[in-house]
Amino acid sequence: MWDLASGKISQSIKEQTAKATNVAAAGFKRVVAACADKTIRIWDLMSGSILTALTLDVPVWSVAATPDGKIIVAGDESGRVHFFDLVEPEP
Repeated sequence: MWDLASGKISQSIKEQTAKATNVAAAGFKRVVAACADKTIRIWDLMSGSILTALTLDVPVWSVAATPDGKIIVAGDESGRVHFFDLVEPEP
């Protein structure tokens, strides 16, 4: 993430090792990455840590999320479109 006031990087995702083919914001708290290693990775924006990785059977080329971050849509190499409903754990 960029700090707009200073123009400097304030947070980066360090655990991302796979080639990200597409990235999208998922609400105000998360970032979702489509990856060439057949995964969709969901990151917490504040901590920069991975929340989960969803594994498909082919590389993932595109990803998008609803404005509230509750539904993720991903397109894979075979042309399929996947929908994921993210459920928040109860406190």
